[in-house]
Amino acid sequence: MSTIKIKTHRGLPDYVFLRLEPRSTGFGDVIEYETGKPVAPTIHTLKMSVLGEDIQSISRMSKGQLYQMTRRNSHPRAAISQLYSETGAVLLSKDDCANFNQWLGRPGIDTLELDVTVTGYNDTHAELPTANTFIVMFIYENYEYSGTYEDNQFWFTAKE
Repeated sequence: MSTIKIKTHRGLPDYVFLRLEPRSTGFGDVIEYETGKPVAPTIHTLKMSVLGEDIQSISRMSKGQLYQMTRRNSHPRAAISQLYSETGAVLLSKDDCANFNQWLGRPGIDTLELDVTVTGYNDTHAELPTANTFIVMFIYENYEYSGTYEDNQFWFTAKE
């Protein structure tokens, strides 16, 4: 299955966005499909571990439970069932991941090491290739991208 190892010094993410993206060739060209068709494999089950310690609140979740977590973490007016069937993505909060309590480090100083594995997904769409790219994005509420075109940065901001 698809596994990704992540190391970051920015600390614990507030949200983790995960999806499998189908690829059309070995060169990494993304397949383009008509709008409205399911085009991505749907993630059914995951395994996450911090420094080799399993995050059981994620690893024991079923397909339905991951869907409900994604629905809860999404905007209330989002068409989540359509988005889930088309993108197959999962959106997890820090609370869903038990606050990554296995990590005892200090943000900005110690490195967070996270392993994420897709243990089950739906790839039954006949038009999809068997090779997929696993994408994991960390979302931080206390960072912002600001500046001008010539002088910009992604930096920490204090929460109020």
